[in-house]
Amino acid sequence: MISNLAMKSPSQYVGLFGYSKGLTIRNVILDSSCSITSSLNDCIGIGGIVGECSGYDGPCTIENSVNMGRVFFTGNESYYLYLGGIAAKLSSSYGCSSTVKNCANY
Repeated sequence: MISNLAMKSPSQYVGLFGYSKGLTIRNVILDSSCSITSSLNDCIGIGGIVGECSGYDGPCTIENSVNMGRVFFTGNESYYLYLGGIAAKLSSSYGCSSTVKNCANY
């Protein structure tokens, strides 16, 4: 379990794992003391566990994970804004998919 994580980043993809591709992320728990924040005024993804989970280099999976923390956008505007408790954006390409299994967001 991860506690007291306070992440403030002006990056394009923000989360415990900002951008992941072709990975499996398992058994991650962010408790209610955690917060993920971005202020970038551009195309962004802000998620508790992952900003973007991309299937570009193989399947990307998030499983058995929980987010009880808060996800914030504090910028003025954004061209595209993806927010999510577990993952902000799931993408697939070249026949590989991104999946979320047995996860919860509170």
